Amino acid sequence: MRIEVPKLEIRVLGGGLEVGRAAIAVSSRGRTVLLDYGVNFSESDVPQLPEHIRPSEVSLVAVTHAHLDHVGAVPLLYTSKAQPVLTMNRLTKAFSEVLLKDFMRISGYYLPFDEADWYRAVEFVRYVETGEEVEIEGVVLKTFNAGHIPGSQAYLLDLGDFRVAYTGDVNTIDTRLVRGYDSYGLKADILVIEGTYADVDHPDREEVEREFVEAVREVVESGG
Repeated sequence: MRIEVPKLEIRVLGGGLEVGRAAIAVSSRGRTVLLDYGVNFSESDVPQLPEHIRPSEVSLVAVTHAHLDHVGAVPLLYTSKAQPVLTMNRLTKAFSEVLLKDFMRISGYYLPFDEADWYRAVEFVRYVETGEEVEIEGVVLKTFNAGHIPGSQAYLLDLGDFRVAYTGDVNTIDTRLVRGYDSYGLKADILVIEGTYADVDHPDREEVEREFVEAVREVVESGG
């Protein structure tokens, strides 16, 4: 899937019309920012990679959070001599390392990269903590809490002619682990947002928690 307007191109390399395998390439003025690069799995648990992009084409890789459907294919970008800057926060890096090592241990037979490629990627990490605004490779990045899991963050890219926002996975409700998505100050020309549950009416979280606690209590009291 490709969206083009003058001076801007957005390519959906994964995550379009599917859940997972998020990979969005945003190109402007000769620079390409890759937003996430994740994997999906077939019914037989074989990893499904996003569409290929030449690592030499990528100036910057911005990871929203540590789930494999957003970070699982990132090591593939560092199997060649290309060295794009990799941005994430410290918590996402720590979680990603645990999940990627386990992923490569279980699915390594199917993967065109290994643990050494992940460690090579880490050499090019520039940490951007949630709420910070920095300029990298000529692109101004501002990050926002995405409310999905600890460390998850959305990005606002200021490309000069356009401001593109990308949420990654987002949750607007406070949980016991994280605050809900905070978009205060986010002003964009284009918004790329996930829609996994866009047409689903979820029950109230407090109600679900009460039902869960009650179910656990019943099991414990019955000696289960």
